[in-house]
Amino acid sequence: MNEVYEFMKQVDVIVLFCLIYGFAINGIVWAVCEFFSFVVKKAKAFITKRKEKKAAQKDDVTE
Repeated sequence: MNEVYEFMKQVDVIVLFCLIYGFAINGIVWAVCEFFSFVVKKAKAFITKRKEKKAAQKDDVTE
């Protein structure tokens, strides 16, 4: 019975380690994805704004 108890303690430690490790990896991946999403959104907004500004300048020059 003592051997089973020791084995279950080891399994418990391994399961807890895997859960904590999984949550840590999930958190890191989520943060990186959010960062890239933020950068892409800002870049798209900047490009759109710049295109509108150029179009407005072109309209002013042609008039």
